[in-house]
Amino acid sequence: TLNNMASVFQNQGDHDKALEYYKKALAIKQRVLGDDHPQTANTWCNMALLYNNLNNTQQELAMWEKAHPVFLNTFGPDHQHTKTT
Repeated sequence: TLNNMASVFQNQGDHDKALEYYKKALAIKQRVLGDDHPQTANTWCNMALLYNNLNNTQQELAMWEKAHPVFLNTFGPDHQHTKTT
């Protein structure tokens, strides 16, 4: 739900609120699922897209770099999630 709320805020252009909610969602996913779970990686991807909208390429790249190995290890190199990160 937090991830979905963040997406709504992002679509409304409220990037600060979106980032706040993505960070809340990420903290919960990391605590409950761990850093190696695809749902955690999905939140990093969402944050990467937000940072892209903010023209913050350094943070965007950092999020992609966290998500990619999770997808690679979970789904393999030929999966769509791996290829798009």
